[in-house]
Parts: sequence; C-alpha cells; structure tokens
Amino acid sequence: MCFGYWWKVEDEIVVRKKYPQVPPKVEYSLSEEGLSIVPIVNFSKL
Repeated sequence: MCFGYWWKVEDEIVVRKKYPQVPPKVEYSLSEEGLSIVPIVNFSKL
C-alpha cells in the first residue's frame, strides 16, 4: 500500500470496508466527499 493512499482514507475521501472472512476481503469506494472532487480531478487531466 502506498503512503498517498492512507491520507485519502484518513481524510475520508476513500472508504475502506473490511469483511470478516477467509480469505480476507476488503472493498474500497469513494465517499461523498471523494465523489465531489471527481470533476476537479477530471478537469486537471486536460
């Protein structure tokens, strides 16, 4: 896991959901705040 990922989780841009199963399962998704910055990120790619 890269360092940059963790600040995104701590700032609640990315939501990490862990499932108690074997083998371990983890899902990642964007929070509402994360979704709100998608247009800005897309614009910066221009």
